[in-house]
Amino acid sequence: MTLWSRQISPNNSGPRWSPIVGVIIHSTRGGALTPELEYQAAIDWFLNPTSEVSAHRIIAVDGDGVICVDDEDIAWHSGNYNQGWLGVELVQQTIDTPFTIGQYETLANLLREWSTMYSFPLDKVHVRGHDEVDQRKSDPGPQFNWPYLWDLLKEEEKMNKEALTDALHEVWAVREALRKAAAV
Repeated sequence: MTLWSRQISPNNSGPRWSPIVGVIIHSTRGGALTPELEYQAAIDWFLNPTSEVSAHRIIAVDGDGVICVDDEDIAWHSGNYNQGWLGVELVQQTIDTPFTIGQYETLANLLREWSTMYSFPLDKVHVRGHDEVDQRKSDPGPQFNWPYLWDLLKEEEKMNKEALTDALHEVWAVREALRKAAAV
């Protein structure tokens, strides 16, 4: 279970005037000495009004995170995409630093939550890297394992289908037992 703290950035444009259509994934790459320092530096940067940047969430290497801009407000993370897209920042010290399982699991849970709340599909059109929407950017970059993220999202979908199938089998069994009892 992810622990979300709140440290709201002044760097936002207030309420959205159009629906949320997807998520842009970013990474920090500030070069701090430790992941903890990298996480705090990202928070501090988003809290600094002169930075003029923010994202909705930051996910630390342990999978916990911080809410920096409320979902209904416009964060400043992807230029022309800010209005309709949520932004999530993954802590990554350098371009060569791998992301953690905790980050992927938290990201997958967050994407499922947002997809349900805002009715967008979990696919490559609606979940994109910063580098896909801005040719000047390189994040989340080569260490980001897109196939692993898609597998996590599919696994949850598969588990939900299996749970639904099991529940339907139980309902059918109860129905049959009631039908037999009524026939006696």
